[in-house]
Amino acid sequence: MRQNGLLSSQGSMRLLSTFVPNYRSRDNMRNTYVIEQQKVREKIVQPEIKQDLTFRKYRLLPEIVDILEKKMEILTPSPIQQMAIPHLLQSKSALLAAQTGTGKTLAYVIPIIDQLKKQEMENQTRLTIPNKPRSIILQPSRELAQQVLNFSLKPFTYDVPMKYFSIYSGQSHRIETDKLADGVDILVSTLERFQYRRDGEKLFLSNVQSLVIDELDTFLDSGHEIKIRKIIEQYLSGAERQGVKKQLIFSTATVTSPMDQLLKDYFPDSKDFAKLVEKHTHMNLSHLKHEFIKLADYDKMKPLLLLVKEYKQYALKNETSCVIFCNSVASARAIEHGLANESYKTASLHGEMPPRIRMQNFERFLTRKADILVASDLASRGLDMPFVSHIINFDFPKSTSDYLHRAGRAGRAGRPGFVMSLVREKDNPILTEMKKANELQEPLKIKGSAFSLKNKETLIQQNKQKGLPVNIGTKTEHRADQNFKGSAIAPINQNQNVSKTFKAATQERMDNSLKNQKEKIRVLHMKSKPRSRNKIFEEDNTKSQKKSIRFRKREPTFGQRLKSRK
Repeated sequence: MRQNGLLSSQGSMRLLSTFVPNYRSRDNMRNTYVIEQQKVREKIVQPEIKQDLTFRKYRLLPEIVDILEKKMEILTPSPIQQMAIPHLLQSKSALLAAQTGTGKTLAYVIPIIDQLKKQEMENQTRLTIPNKPRSIILQPSRELAQQVLNFSLKPFTYDVPMKYFSIYSGQSHRIETDKLADGVDILVSTLERFQYRRDGEKLFLSNVQSLVIDELDTFLDSGHEIKIRKIIEQYLSGAERQGVKKQLIFSTATVTSPMDQLLKDYFPDSKDFAKLVEKHTHMNLSHLKHEFIKLADYDKMKPLLLLVKEYKQYALKNETSCVIFCNSVASARAIEHGLANESYKTASLHGEMPPRIRMQNFERFLTRKADILVASDLASRGLDMPFVSHIINFDFPKSTSDYLHRAGRAGRAGRPGFVMSLVREKDNPILTEMKKANELQEPLKIKGSAFSLKNKETLIQQNKQKGLPVNIGTKTEHRADQNFKGSAIAPINQNQNVSKTFKAATQERMDNSLKNQKEKIRVLHMKSKPRSRNKIFEEDNTKSQKKSIRFRKREPTFGQRLKSRK
């Protein structure tokens, strides 16, 4: 039985402390690299929650409580749920911040469903309106949108009758249009699809009572702050025009300075807004075992295969799965190919895949047809995969925030989990910071994230002036925010001077590529033109390197000369 969404025994959990600064060689790995020894320290910790508290004390609908207790087998609300549910039931806005896998989604879903259904019961009629949802939940990826719909909303479908639906790229436009026209009570959407339907006048905010922006840190890390601000302003201004009180909910696993600034801009002194931050936020999940393998050479594939073999031995007894994280798409493709050659059942997930193939791959992993998922950081945010026991960081994350999100994919709801990372000397700053926080039992300082390329480009442009180097792919750029010092990946070559920013260099390459394509099309077009009998084309390169075309008469043929003589 689960209590507060965590696997437990009489309300206690076994915690493993793993950060110990001594090293030894692994004989079975032929001394090709050194691994940090894991000294396990066991202790029993009583979760700081009210054991006698149940969902019934919140005066929720009996049908909702029955689903939580009987179908989902959740008897006691988790700490973040105990903080959030009473506040949100009063239709107040809030920021929910807690560790990954602690029930943040249900913390806002339960009050929203309860409020919407009670309104219908008071009016004794359905309040669903075409193209005007009553609540919208924004998610950063289609996988998360599907997850919230299938595992957090659909269990309530029959006992608490309301219409739930999700929209995202890769789904049939006709299906989405018809569903929205029929009316949806709670809509789950990705940001891009939300804007597309808004621009197409198929989705309106006038009837929305609760707007949820889930994984707010991911949206901001991905460079979508301007879009998020625009949506918030439209939502709040609409509520002001209508003269009604509307609810705005943010959910996050990390709290960053841009997030703080955003909240201060829209809720400076509001009594109806609360920052509900669970005290273990920014701390590594204590029930996970962390292992750091220092590489002696540049060959990562051999140690990776050894780690995968260790996982397979564990999986034979426990029937679990593994996620391997990479920092680039090229790295993910190479690893998937290498593991496939070793006869492992793998699936890949990254942003450069077509939507349908991406959905098919993730479905293969969820249905356990593939037991190893090779992914970029796209899979590190919010996905709930309770069967995952092992996380392998093939490429070490570039910030403490990224590490926390990756590690949170294993050991969901208090289950045992293992996080194994291949590290090099350049990763020592982040490693040192994590060890120090663990030894002092303090939260990690979240200074930023390298979640997306857009975010990296923004950091480079903002921080170039102070001359701090940063590595992006194979390029070395300058990054200057002192707050990021020691928490981002070290440069490949610190002495290398780069005169152009990454964005400028990328734009130049795109311009050159477009110019070359246009030139090729022009030449092919000229070659395909039928030649005139009296004129031919000659290209003449002028000093300004601009190509011009001049004409000259064709020399008469032998037959033409004979006719002219006659």
